[in-house]
Amino acid sequence: QFLYFIGAIARPLRMNRQKRRPLSPVWAIASVVLLLCGAHAQTTGAPVRQFTGSWRLSRSIFSQREKPAAGCTSLGTLLSVGGTSAFGNRRDTWMLHPSNRTWEELHPFGQLPALNAATLSTVGPFEYLFGGQFSDRLGTASGSLYRLSITHAASAQPAMWELVQPPLNTPTPAARYRHASVEVPGGFVVLFGISHVQLFNDAWFFSGENATWIPLSANGAADAPAARYNPCCVYRSADRLVVCYGGTLRDGDTSDIVTFNVSSREWGRLGPAAPTYPSPRRLAQCALRGGDRLVMFSGFSSKDGVVIEDVLHSFSFATNTWSNRTLITVPPARSGGVMIDCGGAIWLYGGTDETVDYNDVWTLGADGEFTLESKDQAIPPGRMGHHGVISGDEFYVLLGMDADENALSDVWSFNMVAETWHLYSRSFPFPARTESSAVMFGAFVWLFGGRPVETGA
Repeated sequence: QFLYFIGAIARPLRMNRQKRRPLSPVWAIASVVLLLCGAHAQTTGAPVRQFTGSWRLSRSIFSQREKPAAGCTSLGTLLSVGGTSAFGNRRDTWMLHPSNRTWEELHPFGQLPALNAATLSTVGPFEYLFGGQFSDRLGTASGSLYRLSITHAASAQPAMWELVQPPLNTPTPAARYRHASVEVPGGFVVLFGISHVQLFNDAWFFSGENATWIPLSANGAADAPAARYNPCCVYRSADRLVVCYGGTLRDGDTSDIVTFNVSSREWGRLGPAAPTYPSPRRLAQCALRGGDRLVMFSGFSSKDGVVIEDVLHSFSFATNTWSNRTLITVPPARSGGVMIDCGGAIWLYGGTDETVDYNDVWTLGADGEFTLESKDQAIPPGRMGHHGVISGDEFYVLLGMDADENALSDVWSFNMVAETWHLYSRSFPFPARTESSAVMFGAFVWLFGGRPVETGA
């Protein structure tokens, strides 16, 4: 009865606060009556149900997504932030522990916006998140830089995403997304990218020592390659060279390899004069292997509108040539995933085939073959104002509202024995809603009422 009283008074308080109206006297009187009725029931000997036990967190599952920001931390762990899926942009922070191949969700303080196509770079004990695309209708670009102390995040100390403010009257790069970022001594370099109205072919260096941006090559410079977005880039420390493959130009995808020398600030090119293999693509997954090879997997063809073949490509810096390998164990072809050297292994995870988003995890071995470390598994996005009903071993989750107050219309079930999720439907024929009521009766879930968030009704 007391819980019912709290619910009865809290709901009108919330609704009236949103509508800027004073609480109705009728609600106040009704709430007092409910409380008195509950007290009377307790004094008349009504049975009280008591529960014993403890809460246990079910397995933490990194959800399916594409275009997350990823980096290898100073602790030798892989950090993944944000991304996007069929349910919209994410704002969560996850850590993959290479030692036991498990994900751990971190919960830093601070309000990090929901972004996709941002970049993550490690400078000392800090992780820097730059740029990205918001989930508004225009796909607005972010020009903000956020910082997280990873040593705090991995310990009992409080960690926080904090906005980094450069010194006044100092230059900063334009807002962008689908750019590239590579770690170099003392900081990181940002190249290329796109905003809502512009493509970029500039290069910037962020100094971790004094938290300032330094322009290395202006946008539109005469010696710069064509502006592009969605390239995959790595850094060769031996010759301080940033190496980027592919991406999308103004007139379509490219398959060229461009370089930027961080010391001399000069652009260059690698590869055959007229490469015919691999084919032009964007959003490919690539990593530096052993310092002498660029390995690249899959990607997306803008011309054909499909995800490209599932073979492993390798570029030799010594011979300036490409080779490819037909794989025995083949990860699903994808674009917008992550391929990164971290903790003594090259990891591949996430991405999409334009129909399904992935959260599987693979490692690339010394023999050039992939090993599956974690199977792909669907998991519902976080929500509030939803419904949960139980039938047998299945726990059904319906509808609700996400963190950005968008109404949801999906239906999931969680098998309480196997601890696995299953997606039944991403949308219902009726409008998405929150704060309705649901009950399991017979073979049906009965749903009544609710509020469609987009109309504020």
